Amino acid sequence: MRHDAFFFLGVLLFIFLIWVATGGPSRPISWAGPFLNPPAPLGNGQAYFLSGAGFHVGSSTVGAGFNIGGLGVHLSGGSSNSVDPAFFTNPSPYRGEVTFNTSPGDPEESLAALESVTIEVSRDAPASINITGWKLVSSASYGTIGSGTAVPRNGVVNSTAPISLNPGDTAVITSGRSPIGVSFRENECTGYLDEYQAFHPSLRTSCPSAENEYEDYVGNDDSDAIDDCESFLGSVYRCEIVTRFPKDEDGSNELSNSCRAFVTDHLTYNGCVDDHRNDRDFAGDTWRIFLGSAPQLWNDRHDTIKLLDAQGRTVDVLAY
Repeated sequence: MRHDAFFFLGVLLFIFLIWVATGGPSRPISWAGPFLNPPAPLGNGQAYFLSGAGFHVGSSTVGAGFNIGGLGVHLSGGSSNSVDPAFFTNPSPYRGEVTFNTSPGDPEESLAALESVTIEVSRDAPASINITGWKLVSSASYGTIGSGTAVPRNGVVNSTAPISLNPGDTAVITSGRSPIGVSFRENECTGYLDEYQAFHPSLRTSCPSAENEYEDYVGNDDSDAIDDCESFLGSVYRCEIVTRFPKDEDGSNELSNSCRAFVTDHLTYNGCVDDHRNDRDFAGDTWRIFLGSAPQLWNDRHDTIKLLDAQGRTVDVLAY
């Protein structure tokens, strides 16, 4: 029995020596995650959690499972141009054209609905870039960028298409689910969407003013009813959805039927889109992209996130 135990230990030692001689812990398979290649994206975005998986860039280890080198790492507030090419394994042809930006967005939030990172396309990029299928990868999880809707509508199931960023565009990528069920490009009217749903960061309130909208709607009419309506609309904020109208002392409506109909039909997200989608400056330069994760994806305090293109090549690295 004792001889058998020594023989077994000898076999294990022999296997260990062969493993070390052939590369040992430096071989990629020693630190690869459970997927040799991450699964294809599902729907509008998909998040996965990789137990103990990491990636290596450079030569020195920082944090759990990371090799990000000692110099040139893209730190919060820095420029991706400072990242030494030596720290990129299989660099993407989009490197330098698409980079991380830390504002707006915060990867250090503890809730998926608040947790976000921001990427931007250089104004010098030669053409728009399709980012559907790109991945954000950390040591323990990753999310896949899905499809989106350029001009979403309220109250319907929006059709989606691949997301393309134009030169100068920005994408705020949130780990959680979209409050309206889809990723979308901001536009002149999307501030209305922030009235009843919570977006982090908040959407820009760049909607046309209620007064100007009404002037365009009624033309040159100067009746008393229109004066009353314009006076009321002067108290309405941009992108505010009016839910209550003023009453006279006897409880009757202070505003005319046409004024209240205007407010109901035009001072809403869908109404604003109908009125302005053909404006030259209707479309914004920011996409809101949602990865659809319930738990957070990135570590609260320190993490390293790689942006990979659809072929798995490194576009940029964010360390914080």
